[in-house]
Amino acid sequence: MNLLEKKEFLFQTASLLFKKITSLPQDIRPDIKERTGIAVLVREIGTANIVYFTIENPSDAAKFFVSEKAIRSEILEDYASQNSENPDKLKFAGSITIEIDGKKFQFSCSGLKANEDVFIDITLACFLFGLKANVCINMVKDKGGKMPDFYSEELNYLVQLAM
Repeated sequence: MNLLEKKEFLFQTASLLFKKITSLPQDIRPDIKERTGIAVLVREIGTANIVYFTIENPSDAAKFFVSEKAIRSEILEDYASQNSENPDKLKFAGSITIEIDGKKFQFSCSGLKANEDVFIDITLACFLFGLKANVCINMVKDKGGKMPDFYSEELNYLVQLAM
């Protein structure tokens, strides 16, 4: 799959998700930080098949962390950056890897809360490959990747957005 051919589709999907998430009221999605945009990286590991784009105006930190999460996960051979998450050391969740037909595809997002970044990753992977969310989540978990509990009371608002 040529990711450059899918860039506009990925951009439009991520843009819609960003707008939906950030427009939620504070009682549903409490957040003390202003979210100005996101950076998104999708790549086939080990190849030059890669797309990077930003939605609105992400911070310089978001632009940096989108790559850091992906590189850290690849180096540690983790299928989720949540495995090595340590916010005190600025190591955040927000990158996942799934395997399709023997190829590893990595999705990384930065600029929202870590669980929201992962939600965007999962949603992009599902739409790109025509998979259901539970299938994508299990593809990461089956390889030892840690995932947020999207069905918890705290994160259920994300599940509602996906419906």
